[in-house]
Amino acid sequence: MSSAHWKLIGLMVLLAAPMPIAWAMWHWQLAIPKDVAVDATVQPDVPPLSQWLGEYDQNIADFYLLINCHQSDCNADSAWHIHRALGRDAQRLWRWRLTDDASISALPGESVSTAVPPFAGSLALADANGRVVLLFQDLDDAQVLKDLRYVLKRVPKRPDYWPE
Repeated sequence: MSSAHWKLIGLMVLLAAPMPIAWAMWHWQLAIPKDVAVDATVQPDVPPLSQWLGEYDQNIADFYLLINCHQSDCNADSAWHIHRALGRDAQRLWRWRLTDDASISALPGESVSTAVPPFAGSLALADANGRVVLLFQDLDDAQVLKDLRYVLKRVPKRPDYWPE
């Protein structure tokens, strides 16, 4: 066999090697992270927004950040800063401040409701269909922002021609 023949075989082996390596990694679960990529509780057992939030409208935004102010520590200002930190993705998110006091004025990009949330966490994220997908409990702002960016990056934006 000539030198060119061995070079061709070597090149074919080099180009074909990633397939069996990837299969082996998948089959034996080698070097694959087993952790959940977000810090929040994923898909908690919470009824959809349409069942307990009367003012809910699925056409406002792609996602809804629910701020539970029925507890002693209401972090509405913190949620506002997180919302602004999303940058160009901020328009995809709408905030609902759930509070006992209906006279509170809403910050930009949020609505105020007196509905009592069926969850105990301070923040929750719901999708456009009203399903609560993330429940944030005892997380700092950086973790919440990281999780929101993770979700917004992986869920595509609704197109302008989305049916109403």
